[in-house]
Amino acid sequence: MRVKDEVAGHKIRCPGCSAVLTVPEPPKDADEEALNVFLEDSPEEPPASRQRGWDEPPPAADSLQQAPRSARPALPKPVVSPKPAKPKPIRSKKEPGGLFNNVEWKPYIAIPGLVTMVIALAWLALSVAVFFGTGVLYARALAIPIVLFFMGGGTFFKGITRGGSID
Repeated sequence: MRVKDEVAGHKIRCPGCSAVLTVPEPPKDADEEALNVFLEDSPEEPPASRQRGWDEPPPAADSLQQAPRSARPALPKPVVSPKPAKPKPIRSKKEPGGLFNNVEWKPYIAIPGLVTMVIALAWLALSVAVFFGTGVLYARALAIPIVLFFMGGGTFFKGITRGGSID
């Protein structure tokens, strides 16, 4: 049965069986007990250090105390030798500045590129001759030699510049 907290300690009659019952005191709430303990004056001394609230002014400089330092001896500082400066690279007389300063002839790369270009031109000429002779146009017959021509040109220029990886 539930009753209000105000009737705690009084006698009431049970509506079901008509017996007279004494209403027990309600159990104390843990928060209420903690508040009562907090509000009681305690003879204990306050804690040694506490944090300052946001609305409290900072303490005066003369009231601050520094923590005692340990009597540990100071370690000697290591001796560091300065690093020598790197010398600036000297420009070689073989490599003058200018537009063609990276030209280096590599015939084992450049000549196959030229041969590929010549073969591509011959194939293109043959495809054009077949087109004009028969009137039939094969798209692959015209596209492949054009691609081969530019690939050969790239290989040729790689052979006359420093782009070749074979030394």
